[in-house]
Amino acid sequence: MNIILQNLLKLQALEFGEVVAKNVEAQIAELRGKIPPPITGHYDRLRVRGKKGLVFVRHQVCTGCHMHVPIGQITV
Repeated sequence: MNIILQNLLKLQALEFGEVVAKNVEAQIAELRGKIPPPITGHYDRLRVRGKKGLVFVRHQVCTGCHMHVPIGQITV
């Protein structure tokens, strides 16, 4: 998996309280520094609305909104 996606997943887990860790604020700051600003900007816009910025697609269904995702979009 792409390193940016891995960092974004870690950031999301920390910010949504899915992972309990020490020095959460320091880890969040470190991860935000590793993710390009356009991606964090989009992520923050979704987060303000109470949505997750990154979710898995399983069996062509988005696990965040439960909408069908065409296979052509998934493979891009």
